[in-house]
Amino acid sequence: FCPTRCLYCSFVSTDIKNSGKYIDEFLKLLVSEIEKTDEVIKKCGFFVENIYIGGGTPTTLNKNQLEILFSAIDKYLMNDKIKEFTLEAGRPDTIDYDKLMVAKKFGVNRISINPQSMNQETLKVIGRNHTPEDIRTAMSMVRECGIPTVNMDIIAGLPYETLDMFKYTVEEVEKLNPENTTVHTMS
Repeated sequence: FCPTRCLYCSFVSTDIKNSGKYIDEFLKLLVSEIEKTDEVIKKCGFFVENIYIGGGTPTTLNKNQLEILFSAIDKYLMNDKIKEFTLEAGRPDTIDYDKLMVAKKFGVNRISINPQSMNQETLKVIGRNHTPEDIRTAMSMVRECGIPTVNMDIIAGLPYETLDMFKYTVEEVEKLNPENTTVHTMS
């Protein structure tokens, strides 16, 4: 689920305006799948070391919906061997303090904020409703909440972006000092 569908997206996702009515049923089925996955993991004698909640924008969910998701993860998958628990908060316009505090409460120790570009013109072209300032604000909130690791995704080769525009994005992301930066290429 995402606020809008990005021009470049190849994931199975849909914008919340069209699909929001399915979120509660989706969560119910996802919780069941998490429970069944836990049964398989235990039956095989394995354990979880890393959790990544992403694909679409999980922070499109509201605080209560995130609480349902994280409660299931906590009940079935969490253990003392977890090294990394990542929440993709890809759209900075879906991040708020309450959602971040729910994530922290349940052990999320890595957030992925995905500006893709720090150029407002490009953001409009690719169908993202946030601004570069929203990215800065989201980063500030994550730091304030005390989630220790931030990843930021950017995309090289977005439509109509010049090399100078991409360099600007890299420089602006560097100023935010994320622990990781992922550079994807447009295909």
